[in-house]
Amino acid sequence: MGLADQMRHTEELMRRPGQLGALVSAGGDDGAVLATIDAGRLAAVAANHARHVVDRWWGRRFSGTTRALDAVARELVASDRFCEAVGEDVTAAAIVHATLDRLDADEELAAARVWLPELLAWEYLLAVGLPRRAASEAIDEAVEARVLEGRGSLLTGGRLARPVGVLSIRWPLGDLQDDPALEVEPLDEPETRVFFMAEAVPGEVAPVLEVGAADQLADAVSLLAAGASDATLGEAFGEDAAEAASFLRAHGLIAG
Repeated sequence: MGLADQMRHTEELMRRPGQLGALVSAGGDDGAVLATIDAGRLAAVAANHARHVVDRWWGRRFSGTTRALDAVARELVASDRFCEAVGEDVTAAAIVHATLDRLDADEELAAARVWLPELLAWEYLLAVGLPRRAASEAIDEAVEARVLEGRGSLLTGGRLARPVGVLSIRWPLGDLQDDPALEVEPLDEPETRVFFMAEAVPGEVAPVLEVGAADQLADAVSLLAAGASDATLGEAFGEDAAEAASFLRAHGLIAG
């Protein structure tokens, strides 16, 4: 077995140890070499590898999602979607598509985790969508469209000085991120949240600010993204226009 074949088989078996039997049964020189592998040890090494990948790639950015999925999260490494990852899944293509694929295919899991797509969208905005835009890094538009569909949007351009995310929250996501095993009830009324990057401080990582906001603020940033003038904002918000403009300028969201 040549070096290239060894590396290919090793990578495949680390992701999908259950394929060992089929590869051995295929016979030939490759099968003879692979037959020397202890299946139990391979399974243990593969499981440890998967946990390491999950922790390293997604554990910090998608902590609530990976904890909620638990063992299912380790299946991400064996998923075909894993191969769509850029680097250590910097655009979240693997985790977003694989998680939503799983929820779509498994009705029992989807029923038990009715809040999980919303948690995934929230973590995406905080860890990927806004930070990567602020750093002028590439975004996977198909991933973003899918994870935010029916839940929110990311706004740029027009008179917005920086990217802004808008998300409709129906569940106590902070509590679920800390402990996905909690028995929780949906919020009495959906809450509109607006997200944007804080001003950068030299030597520090700028955080994402999350503002619990009335729908009016979401409408204001939508108008700004469309290039609305101060006069247009004034017409839209009447006596509340000055307060809205003050908030937007105080947080550096208005350009020009």
